[in-house]
This record gives sequence, C-alpha cells and structure tokens, in this order.
Amino acid sequence: MKYRMMLILAILSISCAVWLLGENRALKQVNKQLIIEKAELVDQYFDLQHEYEKVWMENFKLTEK
Repeated sequence: MKYRMMLILAILSISCAVWLLGENRALKQVNKQLIIEKAELVDQYFDLQHEYEKVWMENFKLTEK
C-alpha cells in the first residue's frame, strides 16, 4: 500500500513538473512577443514625436509670416 501511494505521488509530481515546464516555455514566448511589440511602440512614439516637432515648427514659421 505504501509503495503504491509513493508511486502515484511520484507520477503526479513528474506530470506536474512537465506541465509547469510547458507553461514556462509558453509564457517565455509570450513575453518575447510583448517585448518586441513594446520596442515597436517606443519606435513609433519617437517617430511621431519627431514628426510633431517638424509640424509644430512649420506652423510656427507660417504664423510668423
């Protein structure tokens, strides 16, 4: 009886460990995708900021004329 219980616990422990390793891999992949998306958004933000500065300066020049 004791041997059977230990065997069941060992199988459950190994299956939980395998499941957690798979979950960890999936979360690492999602994290990598989110990091890439964040970097793209930061690039877009700086591009828009630069474009805004150019438009603002053009507006400033036109209002002075």
